[in-house]
Amino acid sequence: KALELLEPSQQSKLCFDIWGPTPDLPEAIAFEKALRERLHQAGLEDSFRLRGPTHEVEAKIREADWFILPSTNEPCSVALMEALALGCPALVSASGGNVDIIKESCGKTFQPDDPESLADALRELLQNPRPKAIPEAIRESVKHRSASVVFNQYEKLYHHLNGDLT
Repeated sequence: KALELLEPSQQSKLCFDIWGPTPDLPEAIAFEKALRERLHQAGLEDSFRLRGPTHEVEAKIREADWFILPSTNEPCSVALMEALALGCPALVSASGGNVDIIKESCGKTFQPDDPESLADALRELLQNPRPKAIPEAIRESVKHRSASVVFNQYEKLYHHLNGDLT
C-alpha cells in the first residue's frame, strides 16, 4: 500500500527483493499467491522480486542497499540484527524490539500499520539513500546483542539472583 502512495517516477527507482519462505509449506504457497495477486492489481510486479529461500543470507544482505522490516510484532528480530551486524542500514516499523535496536546512525523507523508513514520513509530514502554512519558504526550498534554478550549478562543475573555476587 505504501508504494502505491508514491509517484510513478519514485516507484520505478525502488526494487524490493523478498527472500523466503520455504515454498512447500501450504501457508507460504497461499501467502505468495496472495502477494502476487496484490502486486498485479497494483501494477507493481516490476518493483518486487520474490526470490524464495536462500542459504546465502550473508551475501544477499551485503548486496542490499537497505534492509526493510515492516513487521508490527517483532520482539527481537534476529534478521534485523543480522542485517545491522553486516553493516546494512535498516528501515523498520517503530514497534516491539525494533525501537530498542535501531539507532539514528544505522537506520530509520516508520509508524507501524501506517502506509503513509512508510511511504514518507521511502521518499526520504530516495532523497538520501544511505545513513551518515559507515557500515562499521552500524555493526557496532548491535555488538552488545551478540549471543556471547547476552549469555554473559544472563549468567551474571543468574548468579546475582542466586546470591553469588562474584
